[in-house]
Amino acid sequence: MSFVTKIKNQAQEKYNQIMKKKNEQYQEMNEENRGQENKQQENKMDQEKVIDEQPKNDDSAPNKPEEKPRQGTISYIKTNLTAAGDYLSNKVVEAQKTVTLQLQKVDISVKQAILKQKQSFNKWIALKIDQRISRSLKQMETKISLSVQKAVPSSCCFDFVNDAVLSLWTDASNLIRFELRVSIDEPIITLSKRPDKIRWLKPWYRLRNWILYSLYPFDVEPGKQLRSPSFLFIKLLQVIPFYGIQVFTFLIIFLAIDKTEEYQVVNYILDYKNIQFFTAGVLNALIGFFSYFYCATLKPAHDFINEKDQGLKLNYCFSHGPGAESHLILSQISYFTQVILIWCAFAVLHKTKSRADFISNEIKRQESIKRGGRLTGFMIYDLICFVGTCSLTGYIYYNYYYKKEDTFYMLPYVGNLIYFSHLMYGFLSLPFVIFVVPFFVRMFTSAIPTAYDQYGNVVPCINQMKLNYEELPLEQQDEIDIEEALEN
Repeated sequence: MSFVTKIKNQAQEKYNQIMKKKNEQYQEMNEENRGQENKQQENKMDQEKVIDEQPKNDDSAPNKPEEKPRQGTISYIKTNLTAAGDYLSNKVVEAQKTVTLQLQKVDISVKQAILKQKQSFNKWIALKIDQRISRSLKQMETKISLSVQKAVPSSCCFDFVNDAVLSLWTDASNLIRFELRVSIDEPIITLSKRPDKIRWLKPWYRLRNWILYSLYPFDVEPGKQLRSPSFLFIKLLQVIPFYGIQVFTFLIIFLAIDKTEEYQVVNYILDYKNIQFFTAGVLNALIGFFSYFYCATLKPAHDFINEKDQGLKLNYCFSHGPGAESHLILSQISYFTQVILIWCAFAVLHKTKSRADFISNEIKRQESIKRGGRLTGFMIYDLICFVGTCSLTGYIYYNYYYKKEDTFYMLPYVGNLIYFSHLMYGFLSLPFVIFVVPFFVRMFTSAIPTAYDQYGNVVPCINQMKLNYEELPLEQQDEIDIEEALEN
């Protein structure tokens, strides 16, 4: 029996008791006042006869006030009983409403308590599963070491290879544990639709959001992104190494990305180095090959057949070969600018944070892993390649060009030499090509992938994550754009 039913039953019993007492009083008063009632009825009948004998005039007759029942009469008792019944019914309704509100509060508190217990239980389960998986993965290290020992019998190389393989295995283990934790926790992130409020920078914010959402959208599949015109247009600008187009495009991207987020800075460096291999390396090699084929074979043969020159122009490639006709100053500015951009991005990497640290912090990671992971080793390799190519170029220039008296005549040779230097540095970026596969980015850099929404917010690329957008109130302004306010 519920609480409301008990209250109704108690109210009904109380009402029955009151009715019983009233009936007893009524019987006593009826016996005592029977004679008085008879006299009153006789007087009333006499008054009615007198009224009937008088002429009726409804228009002139005033409205008589209703007579109140006298104390002790039946109508008086009925009126009191009705009032008591109304009073009790009102009290019952009020009690029912109070009980309903209390039950709702109890229901909300119970739901919150159950939700907290569920969350704590899920965390407990995740912790137990994580510990079990961690122990299992730890036990695999001994088997991996035995396999490495069989594959590398040399004792001098065993320690190096074993440490490298175990380090990669640790990164893979952390990746598995992270994906498991994300699938259990189901994180929720609250973002704003208008994070930028500086009015005079509004065109730049729109351009920034368009560039970032076109290149790195968090809610667009790769197959659909490859069919996006904006994505293809920006990628086309990134692969044009002429007239500084590529460098200017990456400069705009560097200004647009969130330089406080770890993965965005890492991805910028790797993306630039990947494209540098294909443009400064492969593309320049093809251009240089066809340019040399034209100047060394087609052009002299054409001139000899048409008798423009009785002898083959063997020195035609000196002035029209690969890099000879390029603008030296613009070429060098573009070359050094791209190196500066990459190292500026690497310089701010140690100050970055990951947007998914609220999950990854719960997973025990190696203390030696810093921001960017093993990207530092790749950057040291890139620095060695850059210094090596510059040193080789300077050595060749000093020994073969600088001592010549006719420096103007030697300018085409310098263009060929610089072209060769850029080509060699581009091919030396080959180790960065492995980062085209996202798995190796996670493995070697320990950076959790992030992307951008249409408002320019950095969002972790987690399938189970839920996004909530909060509306920001309009700021007080002298002039308010109604259309803009309605759109937002």
